[in-house]
Amino acid sequence: MKIEIKVPVMGESISEATLGRFLAPSGSYVISGQEIVELETDKVNQVLYASASGVISFAVAESDVVKIGQTLGLSMRMQQSLLRPR
Repeated sequence: MKIEIKVPVMGESISEATLGRFLAPSGSYVISGQEIVELETDKVNQVLYASASGVISFAVAESDVVKIGQTLGLSMRMQQSLLRPR
C-alpha cells in the first residue's frame, strides 16, 4: 500500500518551505514515528515523521522549495510476511 508524504500546513501565512535535509534517505526502511525530513521556513522549522512503517522514496531534493500540500514522496508499506527473516 502506498502512502503519500505531503508538506503539512505549517501556519496561516506560510505557503511554502525549503526542504532542509533528509533524515532518512530514499530507499530506506522507516518505522512509524521516525523522523524522515526537515522542512525550513523563515518563521519555523519542522520535522516530518513517518505515518507508517515502510520503504520511503522521495521525488524532491534537498534545498527544493515545496508548496504546502505538495507530495514529497511515497512510503510503501510491506506485508509482514516479506519483513520476517527466513
